[in-house]
Amino acid sequence: LHQYQKGIKYYDDALSILGGLHSPTQTMIRCNYNKGYAYAALEDHASAIQSYEKALELIQQINPDYSHIVSLCHHLIADSYYSLQQYDSALSHYQKSMELLLDYEPQRMQEITDLCVSIGRTCFYQGYYKDAEKFFINARKLYKKMNKDKVLININSKRYTIISCVVCGLLIAAGF
Repeated sequence: LHQYQKGIKYYDDALSILGGLHSPTQTMIRCNYNKGYAYAALEDHASAIQSYEKALELIQQINPDYSHIVSLCHHLIADSYYSLQQYDSALSHYQKSMELLLDYEPQRMQEITDLCVSIGRTCFYQGYYKDAEKFFINARKLYKKMNKDKVLININSKRYTIISCVVCGLLIAAGF
């Protein structure tokens, strides 16, 4: 806990030094991204979102073609919105992340699969059961493509195997 707070201070110090530069740098992106990660670890999700969004803003100024990093930032923003139970915002950012990752399909199969599970879980909480089912089924298909025989999902820090979408939905509904 203390280390994350210390890390945030160091990132703020670095950003104040780098702020004197006329143009943003990759180090500034990394500092904001890492600061967001530290805030998320401290469960300060609103601050995490601000840091990730700042990283996205800097990426657009430097090189908007950093699709993988932009995708990752959207995924982490979505995770923070999800933790804040702002499911519509989470779903929007999960979908942005997915769109960017699809360009890298063979190299990013695991991340795409994880996003399918995250989107499915978010859809389920929103009551979009058919959409949730679609994403869980896609996750199973992708896992099979990767020669994995089961899909694991984290629900409240516990790992479950998705046997079927119905079982997953029941686990979520039961508060697991």
